[in-house]
Amino acid sequence: MDDLTEIYVYHTDKESSRAVDARHLRGNLYQIVTEKPEDEQWEFATGDKVRCMRRRFDDGTVEMMAYAKVEDDA
Repeated sequence: MDDLTEIYVYHTDKESSRAVDARHLRGNLYQIVTEKPEDEQWEFATGDKVRCMRRRFDDGTVEMMAYAKVEDDA
């Protein structure tokens, strides 16, 4: 079984961030594996490969946040 990690994606209809499971590919590249509920709007979709960066949230925690979609093997 693949090791999954938690990253955050922008939840566009709630104007907030949402934790999702992702597979770490290399460096700051991850692939989202959480299935998106039909009633939610995310900036990135299930299966997308995304670049992440560390982001400090309002509560002081620092998490990996998806910021750009990456085409295959980029």
